[in-house]
Amino acid sequence: MFCLKQTPLWRACVRVPLCRTLGGVNMSLTRKYHSLAVCFPDRTQQHDCVGAQWSRIACPGSHCHRSGVDRHRRATPMLVQVSQNSTSNARKVRLSAQAMVDAAPSAWQPYLRLIRLHSPTGTWLLYWPCAWSIALAAAPGQLPDLYLLVLFGAGSLIMRGAGCIVNDMWDQDIDRKVARTKGRPLASGELTNVQALAFLGLNLTAALAILLQLNNYSIVLGASSLLLVATYPVMKRLTYWPQAFLGLSLNWGVLISWAAVHGSLNTVTPTLIYLSCISWTIIYDTIYSHQSTICP
Repeated sequence: MFCLKQTPLWRACVRVPLCRTLGGVNMSLTRKYHSLAVCFPDRTQQHDCVGAQWSRIACPGSHCHRSGVDRHRRATPMLVQVSQNSTSNARKVRLSAQAMVDAAPSAWQPYLRLIRLHSPTGTWLLYWPCAWSIALAAAPGQLPDLYLLVLFGAGSLIMRGAGCIVNDMWDQDIDRKVARTKGRPLASGELTNVQALAFLGLNLTAALAILLQLNNYSIVLGASSLLLVATYPVMKRLTYWPQAFLGLSLNWGVLISWAAVHGSLNTVTPTLIYLSCISWTIIYDTIYSHQSTICP
């Protein structure tokens, strides 16, 4: 077995199940390391290698000699060479949040970055407490309500975006002074406050459409969360504990989702889940906040 790679820095040969047999030669493209592994059957010359654009790295138990290049090319004329450009294109074909934003029309990209669509971590942090609450609210021996899980997943995506817009409108002057945030659309001037406000209205309208699918008790709870969403950025100016207020806002979905299952907050359980999630938010957001540095 012999490996061909673009760089001689790696010293390992890793194969993945992307293998085709072409002219008696098994070829596999190792996506993680972007290398080419060529396996020669016993009937061919096992110690030959292909030069082309690739530098060579010997795998354990095999040897390679430059003098064998021409002999191997004659023995296996159907060998397919993978160039640097093709591996680069293969790396780009990935389904990720950042790739979705990059593939969107250029006029849309500032709006998508405004709601942090390229960074879905915040959406998960908003969604998981809701999912936990729905799961714990389910009757013993029954699975969580799939419809509610999907509904709250969509609501988490939309409301996380709305919260980011409100936060950026409050903090754009501060964001320009922080290395981590100075490239945000409002701080960099890509979008105006009027554009952000209009997009906020669109997000809240979509969130309302989802909220109206729930019972009346949940609708009232959901509407009351807007006060927390709007005031959280102010708390960063009034207190040294903004993470606690973020926890109050970010985990409000625990109460809404429990009420969506039972019709009300009928036990102390949702309150305990809510307080636990607030503590969790304080921990991870404190770590996150320490990553910000002031620009010189």
